[in-house]
Amino acid sequence: MSTRAYSEINLHFVSHVKGNLPIITKTIEPRLHRYLRSYALQAKGLIFHEIGGTETHVHIAVTIPPTLLTRLDRKAQRRQFSLRQSRTHES
Repeated sequence: MSTRAYSEINLHFVSHVKGNLPIITKTIEPRLHRYLRSYALQAKGLIFHEIGGTETHVHIAVTIPPTLLTRLDRKAQRRQFSLRQSRTHES
């Protein structure tokens, strides 16, 4: 088995405005895109490729390392454990 391996996860997110209303105007679009980009880049190791869209939705293309999924999974497991513990103590 080869000890050299390469893997990456490419994601394309599409987020629609509630009711598909055309509210992403040219005035707010740059600010919205800056905010979404800065929020996404908080994830360690994420590579931000592009953001775009129309008045009704936003497209975001990113690459994440497989280790990011592992970290997110561990966080989710800790939350579930914490919730179970708090429910046990409430009973």
